[in-house]
Amino acid sequence: MKRTAALCLGFLLASAAHGVPLPDKRTAAEAKELSLLLPGLRIARKDGQCVPAGQIAYGQTVTGELTATDCLLPSDGSYVDYWQFQGTAGDVVVIDLASSDYDTYLGLQDGSGAVAAQNDDFGNGTNSHVAFTLTNTGTWVISSTSLFPQITGSYSLTLQGVPAAPPGSCGTATSLCLQAARFTVSATWATTDGRSGTAQAVSLTDDTGYFWFFDAGNVELVVKVLDGRAVNGHFWVFYGALSDVHYVITVEDTTSGTRRTYENPQGNLASVADTSAF
Repeated sequence: MKRTAALCLGFLLASAAHGVPLPDKRTAAEAKELSLLLPGLRIARKDGQCVPAGQIAYGQTVTGELTATDCLLPSDGSYVDYWQFQGTAGDVVVIDLASSDYDTYLGLQDGSGAVAAQNDDFGNGTNSHVAFTLTNTGTWVISSTSLFPQITGSYSLTLQGVPAAPPGSCGTATSLCLQAARFTVSATWATTDGRSGTAQAVSLTDDTGYFWFFDAGNVELVVKVLDGRAVNGHFWVFYGALSDVHYVITVEDTTSGTRRTYENPQGNLASVADTSAF
């Protein structure tokens, strides 16, 4: 049986949750491995072949349950559900895994089995969250599991996605076109009550625009891209936050194809100045 490389986690884990001491959580997270369901690959399951839990699409929330008849991770015997989706290189995906029954663990893998991203705890709770720009086109797999092995319970999984802009396009209802069409800017948002969406864009000047989430008369984010090459050789990205909901801003240099992603967690109200963005 093939196994993916061990997941090396560099994040700070939250304090003890569900009565589990922090050292035990850290040990479990550092030891976690995910195995991808590749064509023809059989992963241990008590009643036979492991199959995907199903398909999920951008803008969709699915519910599922870890049970004793699910696929098993060969690393530690955790029950796991695999959800597949189709993505295009350059798409920005935001994935949230939530459960009131157990401490969740979330992984994202491409069709080759390479682990692209993973997360145990996000924010102040024990739910999991991943934001990632897809690096290739094809089938991607979301691994929904628990931090600790042999845990069962219900969960919800949400996938949001901002499709990559078509080549040569710049400026749409959901993206800003700045600095003489060199940079595109887009954003996605999500609230604690389960709502999510793509921010609506309004251009102001060649270097500045804003986004609204819920109402066209309620500005949530102001974004500016400045040419600072005469100062330090870089283009600068600034944004001013008028919202404390969870959102992800993506800025792309259409000349080089380079992308920068800026993520604001739920409950945070802050602005950012990145003077070495591009």
